[in-house]
Amino acid sequence: MSIGSRLLRNVKVQEFLRQQADETSSRLEIEREAVLRELAAIAFSDITSVVRWGKIQVKCHDGASSTVKYDIDLIPSEDLSRDAARAISEVRRTRDGVTVKLHSKLAALETLAKHLGLFNQPDEEEPPRKIEIHWGLPRELKPPTPSRTEEEGEA
Repeated sequence: MSIGSRLLRNVKVQEFLRQQADETSSRLEIEREAVLRELAAIAFSDITSVVRWGKIQVKCHDGASSTVKYDIDLIPSEDLSRDAARAISEVRRTRDGVTVKLHSKLAALETLAKHLGLFNQPDEEEPPRKIEIHWGLPRELKPPTPSRTEEEGEA
């Protein structure tokens, strides 16, 4: 176990770190709930609240025939919910159109899960798992393994 792991288990060190974090957040006027709201907005975001796509019918000039076209539309920024806007990390015009990227849902979910204690703590060790692999015949059909004394007697 590392020195850092041992220090983090010390109650006085934990209290000191908690005090430092509280002082820092109060200086920055950051509330824990605000951070969790931001993470939740990213973790539970849905791309369809930012972009629409699908088939559309396009009528030709002659009015008689129509074609099916696949189209992608951005939802105007003024129509986005606050949570949808929070989830966007980048909007960029490219040579081919516009690119919209969302923040990583997986990273936000992992951060929330760790905060909520849904994962094991890093210094908790899981018990070793025993894995048995059997090749070929099932055990009941395999011939018995000779004992050491039988092997020595034949030699």
